[in-house]
Parts: sequence; C-alpha cells; structure tokens
Amino acid sequence: MPHEDTSVKRSLSSTLTLSLLAALAGAAEPAKTGTPGAPASGIDLQYIDDSVRAQDDFFTHLNGQWLKTVEIPADKSSWGSFAKLRDDTTPQLRGIIEAAQKDLKAGPENRKIGDFYTSYMDEKRLDALGARPLAGELSRIRAVRDKKALPALIAHLSRLGVNTPYAGYVGQDARDTSKYAVYISQAGLGMPDRDYYLDAKLAPVKEKYRLHVEKMLELGGVKDGAASALAIVELETALAEVQWTRVENRDPVKRYNRVDIARLGELTPGYDWASGLAAAGIAGKV
Repeated sequence: MPHEDTSVKRSLSSTLTLSLLAALAGAAEPAKTGTPGAPASGIDLQYIDDSVRAQDDFFTHLNGQWLKTVEIPADKSSWGSFAKLRDDTTPQLRGIIEAAQKDLKAGPENRKIGDFYTSYMDEKRLDALGARPLAGELSRIRAVRDKKALPALIAHLSRLGVNTPYAGYVGQDARDTSKYAVYISQAGLGMPDRDYYLDAKLAPVKEKYRLHVEKMLELGGVKDGAASALAIVELETALAEVQWTRVENRDPVKRYNRVDIARLGELTPGYDWASGLAAAGIAGKV
C-alpha cells in the first residue's frame, strides 16, 4: 500500500510511542556518548518533521518523517510501533518456548508450555484427529432441546473462547474505577462488522463468507453443510440487524447501563439469566 495515502498515514501509530520503544530497546546497550555502560535514554527524534510547527499540527510534527519514509509491509494491512514490537518479539517468544520444550532440566510448568506449543504445531497429528477432540462439546450442543438450555450453554462456550451472541467480561466500572464490574456486550458475528451483513455493496463478501462457513462445516463432518451454513448466516444477519453501529458504540454514556442481576429478566423476558450467570460463575451486580 503506497505510503503517500494520507488516510493510511493517519492510521499509523504515533512515532512518539515508537521512539519511546526504541529508547527502551536501547536501554540495555551501552550509550554511544557519555559515561561508558550508561543506559540510553530519551526520545528518538529522527522522525520529527521540523518543517511543521508543533502548534500547527502536533501529529505531523511528531510523525512527519515516519509518514514520508516508512512503507507498510506487503503482508500487513497497517503498520506502527506496536505491530513492529509484535513482529520483533514473536520470534523471541518462540525461541524461549522451544528451548523450554527441549530442556530436560526445565521445570514442569515450563515443560507444559513447550509441550502445549509443540502439540499445537503438530499438523499431521491435528489432521489425523480431525474434529474428534470437539466431540464432547458438539454433543453438548446437540443435547439442547429448547431455549431454556441456551443461557448455560452460551456461558459454557464463552468460557472456552467461542464466539456467542453476546460476550461477557470483567473490567473496571466506567463510573467508579475503584470497583470491578461485569460487562455484557453484543457479539456473535463471524465477519468484522454488522455492515458486512446489511450493506448491499458488501453482498459479494457475505456470499463468500457463507461458502467459507459451508466448507468449514464439511471439514467438520456436517452432512448438510450448505443448509446449515445458510442458517448460520441468516442467524448472524438477524443479530446484525439489532446490534448497535460502531458510531453508537463509541458513545460511553449510551454504553453504560448498569442494572441489578434481578432486573436482567425484565430487559429480556424469557431468557434465563440466572442459569446463564451461574454457569459463568457470576454473582452480584452487572
């Protein structure tokens, strides 16, 4: 993607952050000037554009040279300090994990990490197993006979990291940071945003997504993958129709709707929040 595109330039992470990371990375190396062995410190100024005054455009003043000279890597959709940090540290993490797996003297916890990584990377074993490791979870899903069982099932799947119609997480209360609260938010879409389901211009993408779902189901051993894929996309489309837009979700006041657990049933009649929250291990207020 050409770096002359202004919209892309603006999406790059602040060079100030990159400079700070560069300074931290160099802290372990001897300083080039000053006392030998002293840690490097300060902000890397090489990307500051002195042709733009800070008081006129602080972003361009700090990032100007970065935006003029840095290309987004061909295998990336965006690029910035945190993306670079991730690329730099991933090989290091891999080396640590692989070393732990091979080290006979490594402690049991380190060996578990190494063994887990090795099992994940064993493609031949994974191909041979197919969907069999999921048999228990698939049986649990097939055992559902009515909507009363859905809340507990959704809670269980959410704890496994499965994308479900709504998501729950724990974070600091947005109006009282001395306390933690359970947040419940919209979820359940396989594509990035509701617009992929509702915008007519994205209909070709939606069709490709349906074909992808069908293929995944077939690989999982589902006999009528086409019909099931259609039903899944229709369900996700129904979810998209009632979800808030990204603009609405950027409103912190609108998003904050604290209620007692006892009142959740009033907001969603017929949905057994008690069993769902119990399965999720949640008690108190939401």
